[in-house]
Amino acid sequence: MLIWKTQWWQTILKQSTNMSKCEYKTVNRWTMKRKDENGKSMDIFNDVDIMMVPINAGLHWSLGLVNFKKKTIEYYCSLHRKVQAFPECMKQYLKDEWKDKKKNAGQPEVAFDDYEVIWMHETQIDSETGTIPKQDNSDDCGVFAILFAYYISKAHVEGREQPVFENASA
Repeated sequence: MLIWKTQWWQTILKQSTNMSKCEYKTVNRWTMKRKDENGKSMDIFNDVDIMMVPINAGLHWSLGLVNFKKKTIEYYCSLHRKVQAFPECMKQYLKDEWKDKKKNAGQPEVAFDDYEVIWMHETQIDSETGTIPKQDNSDDCGVFAILFAYYISKAHVEGREQPVFENASA
């Protein structure tokens, strides 16, 4: 599991005049800086099942996620909104990261267009839980983003497909 720093999202959009366009060159060395226990640079395609991206859009925090096993790009927002740029940016990032780290090493190109985009507030998690929790004020988005990351991590460690959001309401 990889959880990017909170600056990652702002950095990948930083050099762009269009806030919906990813600029891979601004983060292309980030995986090279992350080392495993043998000192080898991280390979997100082989070493990571889930990649989480904390997202700050102005005054609001949410959580984006790439699930490499399920081939999904998921978005968790406690206000039940969408950051439309997130799925397209992630697909572009994955293509660029593959091209930079894998294709240059002789691996064939992968498109990542088959990754399903899931807006979690529109998705029935299970019959008991329903969709993801929604905050009922304008202050708790950061707490919700942290709790989304916690419950997703907990489900991953426990081997469950979906997180269970226990008593998560504002």
